[in-house]
Amino acid sequence: NITVIEDKEEQLYFSNILRPGSGNTNDGLIYVAKGKDFKLQSVKIFDRWGNLVHFGQNLDGNSGILWNGQMSNGGDTLPGVYVMNVTYSFKDQVKTVAKTVTVVR
Repeated sequence: NITVIEDKEEQLYFSNILRPGSGNTNDGLIYVAKGKDFKLQSVKIFDRWGNLVHFGQNLDGNSGILWNGQMSNGGDTLPGVYVMNVTYSFKDQVKTVAKTVTVVR
């Protein structure tokens, strides 16, 4: 027998598509953390060639916008798929997750 235990206390969700400048709810990359004791330490967004296009750190709160679809220098990103690495702490444990996000213009 195999027993699967789901940790419902630690839940972190990310949107996976954004449309910058559209004037709707998909303007930015959104996260929602369920439960307390979450701290987002850093967010790194990379293009398909591995270039770092956005970096954010020490984000507070259980929800918010991680990225607005612009590069760190303020320029617009091209439509496409980007890789997001998020490092966060939860109850004194540091974890890193990798996800993809699609930019549509």
